[in-house]
Amino acid sequence: MADVRTSAAVNALLLTVCALAASVSTAADCSVSGPKKDCGHAGIGKENCQTNGCCWSPGAAASDVQGGEARCFHPNARASEYELVTTKDTDAGWEGVLRNLTSTQPELGSDITSLIIQADKSLPNIAHISITDLHDTRWRVPESLFPSVDARERGVHSHEAAEYDLKYNSTPFSFSVARANDAGSPALFSTTQQRLIFKDQYIELSTSIDTNSSLFGAQERTASKGLTLQRAGSPLAMWNHDTLSANADTNLYGSHPFVLEVRPDGSSHGVLLLNSNAMEVAISNDTLSWRLTGGMIDLYILMGPTPSAVLEQLTSIIGRPALPPLWSLGFHQCKWGYNSVEELGEVVAKYKAADIPLEVMWTDIDYMDGYRDFSLDPNRFSKDRMQAFVKELHASKQYWVPIVDPGIKVDPGYPAYDQGLAAHAFINDATGQPFLGQVWPGATHFPDFLSKEGVKYWEQQLQAFHELVPYDGLWIDMDEASNFCTGDICHMPPGGFHHLPF
Repeated sequence: MADVRTSAAVNALLLTVCALAASVSTAADCSVSGPKKDCGHAGIGKENCQTNGCCWSPGAAASDVQGGEARCFHPNARASEYELVTTKDTDAGWEGVLRNLTSTQPELGSDITSLIIQADKSLPNIAHISITDLHDTRWRVPESLFPSVDARERGVHSHEAAEYDLKYNSTPFSFSVARANDAGSPALFSTTQQRLIFKDQYIELSTSIDTNSSLFGAQERTASKGLTLQRAGSPLAMWNHDTLSANADTNLYGSHPFVLEVRPDGSSHGVLLLNSNAMEVAISNDTLSWRLTGGMIDLYILMGPTPSAVLEQLTSIIGRPALPPLWSLGFHQCKWGYNSVEELGEVVAKYKAADIPLEVMWTDIDYMDGYRDFSLDPNRFSKDRMQAFVKELHASKQYWVPIVDPGIKVDPGYPAYDQGLAAHAFINDATGQPFLGQVWPGATHFPDFLSKEGVKYWEQQLQAFHELVPYDGLWIDMDEASNFCTGDICHMPPGGFHHLPF
């Protein structure tokens, strides 16, 4: 009887030990540079963290770590695995269906079980690979935004040989892009033994990178350590943010999800992941990871082979830079805080008296009536005085550029507000009503520049404003879109945002 009790006790102890061992995360489960979601509580220590099956990292040097990174976090190094179950040829290349085999990181949501991958090989120097949900439509940056879309479509009829080889492995699925006829060089982009994760609100695509190459891009930010991207593993956020460019190493006004890789021999290629959701890039010594909060994988591998060729290929996709007017290359004067049109005139006159050539005079939001777009302050910048000021500038072959913020004051009786409502020109919230934000004039709505109604409305407002005062250019500000909302007038929809399609 004692032997039975002893045996039972030993078995229970062994089960307990096995359970504890199973819950403790291993090095293979944890990545210091991977996505970190808190696992534990404030003040948790290493032992308790790891006993709970979580990963522990004391953090890198303070200068290399972005604020808010978790020390105790859920296991984050395992990859979802997909299998390529079907393929077929298309006019542009091929497409196939991916089926999920194993999932990872459930705290980030469920993996999408069926994906469609499309490989567009119609251009000889650009490999285009897209991956998205097989059954549900997801957000994709509209091709209509890019003036070069017709040129890309014409590439289907190109008979030039591809400058690259696109290869894939079916199970577990991975793909690579390498230069054609250059078997001795490593691939330009390879997901072999890298993470591919596709959830509703978390997508990750990783590639190996040359340990000795130089990387540039993943902007917009003011880098404290130069233009070359650091390989510290710290995530570089891309989410348009209205913040001063003097703030180093943080996301700024624009997002450019593009990375240029220059290898030691000078050969270069580029990677564009065309996605407008909030995202980040994390770079370690040998891996580059893209992490997206929604949308799809819309990937372009640009073959180069020189940096200038990469940029030529990039702008063939997103559009060429506009040729600026000659006068815009001259000397400009701009300052917030001019109190009247007379003060503007005094500034221009002092430039002339000092024999300093002034090409352009800019005006900040001081000129507006209560910070309403397309209006003039009736006392300090009245219509007749502003028209006379601009006429005098033009007589001297000088130019005027006013600021316009794409945030329309919620103010019944204000023409730009009333006309925007009537035209259904504003961005809507989750309830279908115009989204309510807060900018300089207070409560505001934002024009929807992806809708025909929004574009037409904006053109009409600019035309009417030009008839009021003939400006020569526009300073478009606060269009990230910047929102000062503190929660007093902006409200989360019922149930939060997780039920919305991403």
